Amino acid sequence: MSGLVGLLAASLRDAFLQVGVWVAVMLFVFGAIESRTGGALIGFLRRHQRLQPLAGALLGVLPGCGGAIFVMPLFIHGTISFGTVVATLVATMGDSSWVILATLPRTGILVHGILFVCGVAAGYAVDLVGIGRSLTRRHRSAAAQPAQRETLPEALRAPEFQHLEPTGLTARLHRETHIQPKQVGYRVTHSFYPILWALFLAGFAVSFFVQLQILAPEELDALFGGLPLYDVVGVTGGLVSLAWFVVIRRFAEIESHETLEQGLQSFREMLIHNGAETAQVTVWVTAAYFLFEAVLQTTGWDLGAVVHRSGILSVWAAAAVGLIPGCGPQVLLVGLYIKGVIPFAALLTNALSQDGDALFPLISLDRPSALAATIWTTVPALIIGSLLYLLL
Repeated sequence: MSGLVGLLAASLRDAFLQVGVWVAVMLFVFGAIESRTGGALIGFLRRHQRLQPLAGALLGVLPGCGGAIFVMPLFIHGTISFGTVVATLVATMGDSSWVILATLPRTGILVHGILFVCGVAAGYAVDLVGIGRSLTRRHRSAAAQPAQRETLPEALRAPEFQHLEPTGLTARLHRETHIQPKQVGYRVTHSFYPILWALFLAGFAVSFFVQLQILAPEELDALFGGLPLYDVVGVTGGLVSLAWFVVIRRFAEIESHETLEQGLQSFREMLIHNGAETAQVTVWVTAAYFLFEAVLQTTGWDLGAVVHRSGILSVWAAAAVGLIPGCGPQVLLVGLYIKGVIPFAALLTNALSQDGDALFPLISLDRPSALAATIWTTVPALIIGSLLYLLL
């Protein structure tokens, strides 16, 4: 048991210091930029219909799920084409994009470049062939009633940015996913988020010198009189992230377009939202690290060799994992790639197939559209991933 406890502690430490704190930094930078732009990309998407698949792929390829989640209600409201939805979802890598960019930036940039190109191509192809045209017409008819505009308080309002109070189907999404202030998750995230960010800052300070190979962990500890600073900060940050994830499970699992709008309009809300997202990523990376080492220590199996012997089935399995809505399983799979368990072709296949959290709004509003969308993201994923595996 002590061996597994030690393994869990090491997994928490490594996930927090090697991935979590770097994800937090990137989320902070992206969030700060988004809070300044006030959702300008969304306005562009609405104004330029011919460029919608291109803009949708651009929103989808942005790290995280925010851009893609914003696109889904626009389709239900009849604003964009089904091809734009496919372009967005093909390009989306969800929260696993933060993990690959934080740990293997060159690979991450390559994957995101491929996702963008494939997303644009798939989106325009779907619109050109006419796939999903009946779905688009149906949503445009159902959303004929204009949306009501509600001006936010001055303290939350960004320049020239207004909250669109939705009607019809999007109103149902708004109502079902809105987080009430009395909920435990809301209270925790809005009251104690400075503690989480203080740990991110401490972890980044500790991890910076180690990750850049300026100091080894033991050399860093020696500077503080032998205090195991690297382990203490890493395990503490990992445990707090785990506790955060458990407490706010319902809050973090489904994002509404309202919570994303608040992140665009309020720097504080951006910190709260991104802190919860980083904690969630840290937990899933911990699970991947722990699973890999636990299987290796308890069975002696070489997971990498097992996957290698499975051949092209590993690519198809990665596509199947991509069918699961949400980011958790996808982050776990990227963690296995970092450990050298799965090949690059499987990583890319999963990245193309998965839809992150963006599929949740579509499932909530219109299951047939969600099923059609996930099918048309998995088909190109299987084709491209299989060809890549055979070529490599």
